[in-house]
Amino acid sequence: MNKIRKQKSFLVSTLITLFIVIILLISGPAQAVSVIISGLGGTYTKGDSIEFTVSVNITDPDKYVPAANISLDVTGPVNLNRTFTLDGTPIPDGDTAITITPVNTPQPGQFGYGYGYGVDSESGTGYNFGYGYGYGYGYGYGYGYGYGVKGGTITYTYNVTIDTTSLPEGNYNAVANLNTGKEVKPAFTSAQAAFTISAAIVQVTVDIRPKTINPESKGVITVFILNNTPAGFDVADIDISTVKFGPGNASVINSNIAANRLILKFDTEDTGIQCEDTQATLTGKTYSGQDITGSDNISTVGCGGGGHGWKKLLRQFLWQIWLR
Repeated sequence: MNKIRKQKSFLVSTLITLFIVIILLISGPAQAVSVIISGLGGTYTKGDSIEFTVSVNITDPDKYVPAANISLDVTGPVNLNRTFTLDGTPIPDGDTAITITPVNTPQPGQFGYGYGYGVDSESGTGYNFGYGYGYGYGYGYGYGYGYGVKGGTITYTYNVTIDTTSLPEGNYNAVANLNTGKEVKPAFTSAQAAFTISAAIVQVTVDIRPKTINPESKGVITVFILNNTPAGFDVADIDISTVKFGPGNASVINSNIAANRLILKFDTEDTGIQCEDTQATLTGKTYSGQDITGSDNISTVGCGGGGHGWKKLLRQFLWQIWLR
């Protein structure tokens, strides 16, 4: 009977111990380490260099955190990965579109040596780091509850750049990881940072006729878009329904292609061109969704001096009210 009681007592004691170990292992890392991506989000134009910051904060100086390297994983229309040592040196075979520059890294004296290869806020060697009661070294976490030497918070900070020149347009997600090299807890991972890469705006060559415009005219303005400007651009790819012209975003009333040019016509009064304007701009999209824009210089007549001054002021006043 006593033997059975001892066996039960040992089993209960063992289960309680395992439960405590599991709770310590699960709860400890979340409290001790945070990986944060800052300044990444929104929409970027293809060809831009996206710049943001990755920081790793080890906030509990009593815990010994294994730290093998840092990696950035980007998923989307294409997937990217780049891994760096803690001092910012890239590990071979990663995607070169991602580069990293260390801003702040702990001094060598803040690294513990021996089992676990992690970091604490004070230097130390051997079993004093990450080996308390088997919770650290024995279970692969490298944590030594109450056995690390006390000190301040440790922060790693890195500036990261993604070159979007070769990346397709679309939606992406990025996560940063502090990799531990331990099977039980392979990495501490940041929250996802979402961003979008949009197509670059194509600068087309436009020719506005007439060059001198009377804003009070009931006439028509013609805008020519020259083919193959830029090289390889086909004006037949422009979706006419998306084209707008002038401050008033006038729509096309007539269009055709002739003499290697796209010819677009707009009602003058719809363009919103005002006295003293010196430039007018056209915008639109191709059928594939690529943004286009082009501008040309103009001058205005018929709105200054004599008895027409009040007309100019009234027109500008009414125009501002209409825009609201």
